[in-house]
Amino acid sequence: MKRLLLLTLLIIPLIGFTQKTVTITTYPQTVPDGKKWILSNKQNTLVEVNRGALNSGSLCNARFLSSPRILTGIVVGEYGQPRQIYGIIFKNLTKATFVNELTFDILPITFVKNDFNISELRSTSPENVGQSEIKFIQGQKVFVGECLSGIQVIEKDLTPTELAT
Repeated sequence: MKRLLLLTLLIIPLIGFTQKTVTITTYPQTVPDGKKWILSNKQNTLVEVNRGALNSGSLCNARFLSSPRILTGIVVGEYGQPRQIYGIIFKNLTKATFVNELTFDILPITFVKNDFNISELRSTSPENVGQSEIKFIQGQKVFVGECLSGIQVIEKDLTPTELAT
């Protein structure tokens, strides 16, 4: 029993070292071979918003300060030819420490695609309008735009099953 406990205590910290944080910016980045980038509603996420999100009267500002709060602009594809655009419905907006005034720590509720209609929130809770996680897989180009200047994602190795598909 003591060996099992010791083994568990040794393995748990190693699990954290198999993933790293990647910052997606306005410049398209390609997910490396054998990797995936993940955004999950179970994990706080650092985002950098563009100045418009803090300027009263802009659409980004209205969404950023709405209830629920919304940020848009995670793009999969090329400039001018996006294959998919995602938005984040989130809560728990906190100013991130030791960084610029545009960086915040958020807790995503859900991730919505570009066909999302905000009027859906009149009859459905935010948890039920999108998906709980976004995965970007090897070879995909990803960047941010619209209301975002940057977002941190978790990079993990693809599983053998994911590599086979």
